[in-house]
Amino acid sequence: MFLSPGSKPKKQPKRERTEEEKTFRRKARYFLVAQVVAVLVFLSVMSSNDFSEVEVDVDDDEDEDEDEDEDEGFSYD
Repeated sequence: MFLSPGSKPKKQPKRERTEEEKTFRRKARYFLVAQVVAVLVFLSVMSSNDFSEVEVDVDDDEDEDEDEDEDEGFSYD
């Protein structure tokens, strides 16, 4: 679909947009901007938290907790 240098593509006359179309496009633009801002805020918050420095509390007393459960008199025998 190559055009020769002398021919011009036919232009359709621009149709006037209705108020409904204008408000829809405006709302769509605001929605997209809000989504981009939300993603940027999410990424900045997630990148500011360095999870390699988070201390995990490992409970070494798990065996003692299981023994306490046995002392309470509940048995499945």
